[in-house]
Amino acid sequence: DITIIVPTRRARLALAEKFAEARKGAALLPDIRTFDDGDGEEEAFFGFVDATALPSAISLMERRFLLARLIEAWAKNHPDAALLDPVSGQLNPARILQMADSLAKLIDDFEIEQVSPAALRQIVPENLPRNGQLNMDFLEIILSAWPKILKERKQVDAAKLRNIRLQRQAETVEKQFGGRPTIVAGSTGSVPASAGL
Repeated sequence: DITIIVPTRRARLALAEKFAEARKGAALLPDIRTFDDGDGEEEAFFGFVDATALPSAISLMERRFLLARLIEAWAKNHPDAALLDPVSGQLNPARILQMADSLAKLIDDFEIEQVSPAALRQIVPENLPRNGQLNMDFLEIILSAWPKILKERKQVDAAKLRNIRLQRQAETVEKQFGGRPTIVAGSTGSVPASAGL
């Protein structure tokens, strides 16, 4: 009658093994589940919830190359783009991929912290020096262009999909487990969606 929710499938298997060892294999295990770890395995337990279908997540590789194309197009049309690579004075393919990876990490950081990237516009002063304005112009890629691409493709970033799943899991805990004892272990709650659960 006890449910234990742990962060990963690996933790779930290790905990089940410890319970089995303690009882010499002759016991019923508690209901051990995971925080959503990205594969949607827990979705099977949410059948009683009237929820819309989850969007698909764009693959990391696809995102990397789409962001690289956006950066390349931006660099061709921005007069100060060369300032982003002062050593060579131009953006070569390796540097563009590096910048795409940085933007991808920034997108994920915003999503994990559940902060809209548009919040950048509110905290940045109006009269920025040239380099600061260049950076803000560059960030328009994730503020404007990237959300449009995802909308057209009817996809989301993987971090957003994980947040959606965790939110669904949090919303269904009471219905799912009722008055049963439920233990959530192994998370500090530093990620807002996990803290919500």
